[in-house]
Amino acid sequence: MSRCRSISLTIKNDRSKRTKTTRVRVPCFIDEIAFIDIENSTYKEAIKYCTRVGLISGMDSTHMAPSKALTRAELMSILIRLNDNLK
Repeated sequence: MSRCRSISLTIKNDRSKRTKTTRVRVPCFIDEIAFIDIENSTYKEAIKYCTRVGLISGMDSTHMAPSKALTRAELMSILIRLNDNLK
């Protein structure tokens, strides 16, 4: 799974001839989701969306385990990623 990255942008002001470099977070999207255990899940579309935008990543590259209970640590990871994406 690919991760979102920050890139550096350099902006030049034509009047003052100054340049400013800033870091920008670029959202990433994953084109293909290959979880084999979500086909019959009622949350299939939500899982695909959350994976595409980088909120969740699954147990491994082919398994999501949609019926597994979410731990507090996993919930905090999702909330932190959501907060970062909203900034």
